[in-house]
Amino acid sequence: MAASITVDFTRTQLTPLGDLCWQLVCTATAATDMPLEIFVMHRVPDAAGESNYTDTFEAIADAQDLDRIPATNPDLTDEMPYYRVASIALLFKDALTLEDIRAQLKDIIQNTVDELNAVTGAASTETETFS
Repeated sequence: MAASITVDFTRTQLTPLGDLCWQLVCTATAATDMPLEIFVMHRVPDAAGESNYTDTFEAIADAQDLDRIPATNPDLTDEMPYYRVASIALLFKDALTLEDIRAQLKDIIQNTVDELNAVTGAASTETETFS
C-alpha cells in the first residue's frame, strides 16, 4: 500500500485581549503506512529551570524524521529534545499569512508522503524456484 495521510485544517478567528488574530489547528486524523505524528516539536527549557519548558513547533517531519524522532514524548536526555505530535495550533496576526502558511504546510506534507512512497517503491522482490 502507498503512504497517505488525512489532515484537518481548522481556521478560527479569535479576539484575545481585544486584539484580532487567527488560529490554525492542524490535526492528522487518519494515515496509511505512516504515523499520524508528523508535526515536529522542540522542547526548550525555560531560564527558570529544567522543570519549566516551552514546546515550539519546528517542522513537518520528513521520511528520516519519522524514523529518528520519537512520537509523543521527547527524549529529555538529548541535548535538543524533539518529538512528534498529531496536532498543532498556530496563531497569526492576519488571515492572509495564515492562508500562506497553510498552503506551505500542505506542500510539505505532500512532499513527506511522496518521499515515503518513493522509498517504499524503491524495493523489489524477485522470487525464483530452482530444482
